Amino acid sequence: MVMNSNPEDEASLSQNVKGFRPDVIIVDETNSFRDPNRLMALLREFPEVRLMVININSSLVHIYAKQEIQVAKATDLVAAILRL
Repeated sequence: MVMNSNPEDEASLSQNVKGFRPDVIIVDETNSFRDPNRLMALLREFPEVRLMVININSSLVHIYAKQEIQVAKATDLVAAILRL
């Protein structure tokens, strides 16, 4: 699902996600949602959502997806890091 939303604050964004249940949220980094901690909180609240943060000035895109990986040994950790 793709939706257009221009929320004024984090609470409004959270309400929009609850109401529309999008698969992906695309946020412009140059707006008020620049704080990575806020964005990570959004992923904790909605773990099924993928989050893309774009910067229209630099053509840079950050992709955040909540993942859990079982690590039994050091090589598992190295493999997880290499997949990033």
